[in-house]
Amino acid sequence: MGPALAPRLCPLNYQWVLLVLIEMAPAGSLSEADGTAAENPFPNGIRNHQDVIIGRISAANFNLSGQSGTLGYFCIRKRKFINRREIYVLSNSHVLADLRKAKPDETELILQPSPGEPGNNRPIAALVNFSPLKFTGHTNEPNHIDATIGRLWESHPYQTLIPLIGAVQGLRRKENIEIGEPVRKFGRTTGFTQGSVFSIYLDILIRYERTGRWRR
Repeated sequence: MGPALAPRLCPLNYQWVLLVLIEMAPAGSLSEADGTAAENPFPNGIRNHQDVIIGRISAANFNLSGQSGTLGYFCIRKRKFINRREIYVLSNSHVLADLRKAKPDETELILQPSPGEPGNNRPIAALVNFSPLKFTGHTNEPNHIDATIGRLWESHPYQTLIPLIGAVQGLRRKENIEIGEPVRKFGRTTGFTQGSVFSIYLDILIRYERTGRWRR
């Protein structure tokens, strides 16, 4: 948990499992493009140009010069009066949006790979919407969502899969997750990693590089 979190805000147990509160150091939100590969124990992160867009590869807002992020996955939007099926890319607000702006701007482009990568990048999508993050107010008012969507351009082929893992088959609700359950992921910086569920209640401080501010 973050240093600003009051212990009374945490539940004492989860599904009759006693929770142990551990204070964590503040975390950052984006990776510098150079200098990470040498420290990476899993050098399989995909940081170069990809002809076919897949999940968990390097991508970010075109304003994030010198920084890199990970494209999360794909989604579609439910609309009542539009039958056209459009594909959207999904990731964090601090990756696909410029948090210095208060509202989404569809003239902002999403590049693959990220603008901070040494390889050639090109736009693959346009920013559509993002969850704004609160950087003002009392410290006990955390941000619960850090998410963005962008419209994937039809000219870019895509596959709904994650490297070394495959396609997402569904979702697990928090109340159905067990402590110690095996998990795995793939990211731009870490490549393929696997482990087990350590906590289902996490409250940390993160520094958002584009704003220079810390927030829960």
